[in-house]
Amino acid sequence: MGNLIQTSLKILLVLIIPAGCFLCASHNKLTSFKDDPDYKLLNVKQKLFIIPIQNIHIDYFNNTKPMPDVLFPDTFFIDAANSLTRYYCLKSFLLCDNCEKLVEYKRAADLFNTQRFSTLFEGTADSITVAGKVRRVAAFFKVDLILVPFSCTIKHIAYQPKGWTDAPSYKRPVKYKARTDVHFQIWDKTGKLLYERFGRSDTGRPIAYRYLKNDMPEKNYARYSQRLYAPPIIKSLEKAIEIALNVEK
Repeated sequence: MGNLIQTSLKILLVLIIPAGCFLCASHNKLTSFKDDPDYKLLNVKQKLFIIPIQNIHIDYFNNTKPMPDVLFPDTFFIDAANSLTRYYCLKSFLLCDNCEKLVEYKRAADLFNTQRFSTLFEGTADSITVAGKVRRVAAFFKVDLILVPFSCTIKHIAYQPKGWTDAPSYKRPVKYKARTDVHFQIWDKTGKLLYERFGRSDTGRPIAYRYLKNDMPEKNYARYSQRLYAPPIIKSLEKAIEIALNVEK
């Protein structure tokens, strides 16, 4: 009887352990990829060219009013995202100086609008095509690495659960939250994809936000987004970008 139990347990472990390993691998596959045997990402002398973020999908949900509040225009978030991306890239790389002033800078950005390859998504463009674009941009700007923004999505939620009745005294408080998802890639000058990662941040309102909020943006987006009472929607953007660009992880 004892041998039968031991045999049954062994069979169960054989069935369970591979399934568990597969789930862990699948989870990692969906969030990050890294192939950097030469540690180029950790070499602070590597010069990086940043393809700018040109589009951000922004979604507002508010069940308390017909038209949700839009705190900032879309252009604000695009400028903020590019500024914050540069801020965190400076912590790990040398950046291409004054690239933004060149006509070719915009052309380089347009190259990646229609065709992008990802190890984390199926049905994306051919990696050979994208690698060729990376090599051309890297050669023109004389850089070692190219950062490509794959996607950026921001969602602002204002949700009020229903009370027992419609009477004002039974109304439940409105819950506010902002969620940002960003996806970055880093390629080397030979056209090899070294790194890509999702960054996600859910950010709510701190205590007394209604009275101490700071809706007046600064030109220094990093400093503004890190203020305690900055809007959650900009704080979540900042945190998600920080997570996505943590190349040492």
